[in-house]
Amino acid sequence: MKTCEYCGTKAEDNILQCKNCGSNDFENICINCGKTFTGSKCPGCGVLVGENPRICNNCGKKTFEKVCPGCGTDLTYEKSDKIVYTYINTEINTNSKINANIKFYTNDEIHPDTVTNTDSESNIDINTINYEEVHKAKKKFGRIYKIFVVLVIIIVIIGIKGNDNDNENKSDNKKENASEDISEDKSTDKNTLSDLEILTLDSHPKFYGDYKEAKKFWADYKQVMVDKTSSEYEDKLLLAATGNNKVITDITIDFTHSDEIKHKLTVEKVLKIVCEYIPYDILEKYYEYTESFYETSKDGNYKAYHYIMSLNKEGKAASANNDFLLYDKFAFKIIHKNDDDWIVKINRSAYKGKHEKSDKYEVEYWKADLNKYK
Repeated sequence: MKTCEYCGTKAEDNILQCKNCGSNDFENICINCGKTFTGSKCPGCGVLVGENPRICNNCGKKTFEKVCPGCGTDLTYEKSDKIVYTYINTEINTNSKINANIKFYTNDEIHPDTVTNTDSESNIDINTINYEEVHKAKKKFGRIYKIFVVLVIIIVIIGIKGNDNDNENKSDNKKENASEDISEDKSTDKNTLSDLEILTLDSHPKFYGDYKEAKKFWADYKQVMVDKTSSEYEDKLLLAATGNNKVITDITIDFTHSDEIKHKLTVEKVLKIVCEYIPYDILEKYYEYTESFYETSKDGNYKAYHYIMSLNKEGKAASANNDFLLYDKFAFKIIHKNDDDWIVKINRSAYKGKHEKSDKYEVEYWKADLNKYK
C-alpha cells in the first residue's frame, strides 16, 4: 500500500498514477507499523516493501518478528541437512587384499525419513600391482617425452628464423591485448567508485540523451538502472527511463540510497549535481524560463524546490514539425524531507503548478541560477 505525496490518497502498490490528482509521486505505507516512507525499507521497523508476514506453524499467528509473539516459536528455524558419520575398520591379509567392514551411523536428531543405509557391509578387492612393469613403462614414456620436446624446440627455432614479419605482427597483437586487459581492469573498478564519482562521470548521458547509448554507458554500474520504466527500481541511486525508446525522458536521483553523501547535502550541492544532467544546448535554443519556487510543509518535514521552463517560439515550431521529441515543459524538483532524505526528479510531470493546499504548505520564490553550474 502507498499514499500520494500531494493529496494523500491511498493506492495499491501496482498503481502508477494517483486517481485523485494525477500525481505519480507516492510514499510507501509500512503494513507492519503504518509509517510512511520512500525507498524499499521501512526506517521504523525494517520491513521491506512487498514483504509478507511469517505464519506460525504452531498457533497460526501472523507476525513480522523472528519469534512468534503468541507462543514463542522460533520462526527462523530450518531443518538441517542430514549428516552421515562413518566408521571404517580395515585389515590387510597376506594375499594383498583389503577386507573392509564399513558401518554407517546417523545423527539421532535427524528426521527418520532422511536416514538411508545403516549397518551395510562390503568387501573391497585390490589386485596386486606389478611395480616392475610400471617402472619400465615410465622409462619408455620419459624417452618419448624428451624426443617430443626436442622436436618442438627445433620447429619453434625454424619458425622464428623464417617469419620475422610474423613476429612484428605478434608484437602488435600483444600491445592490443595489453590495452584490452587494461580496459578490462578499468571495468572491474567501476563499482569501486564513490556514489558522487558515479553521478558526475565524464561524458555521461543527459536528459534527452540517446537511450541506447545510455544503456551501454551505465551497463556495468550496479547503482544505476536504465530501463523503459521508472517504477520498479526503487533501490537505485540513479534511474534513467525513456518514454519513446529513443531518448531519456525521465531521470531520478535518489540520495536516500547513498550513506556516503546524503548526510552532507544542501540544496545548492544537489542543484549542482542536477545541472550535470541538464541539456543546456537544447534548453537555450528551444526553451525559456517560466518560474521557480519552493514549497514547505507547515510541519517542517517536507520541502520541494521546483524549476520550470516552457517551449519558446522556435521550440514550438520544431515540436509541431516533429523534428525531434520536445516536451511542452522541462522541469525538475528537488525533494528534501526527514532531515537527510533527498530525491531529484527530472521530467515534465515534475511540475504540477503551485501547491493548492495553502493550509498545509507555504510557497515562496526560489532564486536558482542554472548557469552557475553550466
